[in-house]
Amino acid sequence: MRVLLIAPRTDLFFADAEVQAILRSGLSVTPRLGEVRHADVLADIDTDAYDVLWFCGHMTAEGLLLSDGPLSSAELAPIVRGRFGLVVLNSCNSRDTAELLQNETDAAVIATVIDVPDSLAFQTGVLFARELARSGDIPTAYDASKPGNNRTYVYLAEVKKKCQPESIKRSMSD
Repeated sequence: MRVLLIAPRTDLFFADAEVQAILRSGLSVTPRLGEVRHADVLADIDTDAYDVLWFCGHMTAEGLLLSDGPLSSAELAPIVRGRFGLVVLNSCNSRDTAELLQNETDAAVIATVIDVPDSLAFQTGVLFARELARSGDIPTAYDASKPGNNRTYVYLAEVKKKCQPESIKRSMSD
């Protein structure tokens, strides 16, 4: 599986270790690390074909935090659409973005439901990458890597157009 790994510089203690583990996982990884701007992401998607878009970093309600500011869900959807079969958002509170991507694209999405401790995000990301490289199967890798008594991560697949993120529901009712 070919992975575009986006990991802007952050203050997350385990982020570098997660990136290194993904690079050594056996997946074919193209890394975009450190200073990552919106234009870099756009350039990267045109240079090669990928199966997976993997984001490792911070996220807010405004979007994925890149070096030059947030990349919103609305901006992310056309980047993903038709280019990636899987999006991994290993960042806090990424469920609304995951639901928007699931509604707007054909990609499966793995995301967090709540704030996730850095060490747990690291472990989950490492185990997911290793199992995905070994099995090549997204549900198998998700089941093998999700935390026990899981209330942190969600795997969204084959639910296109069936749900709307809360933020969209709120804006439509305003």
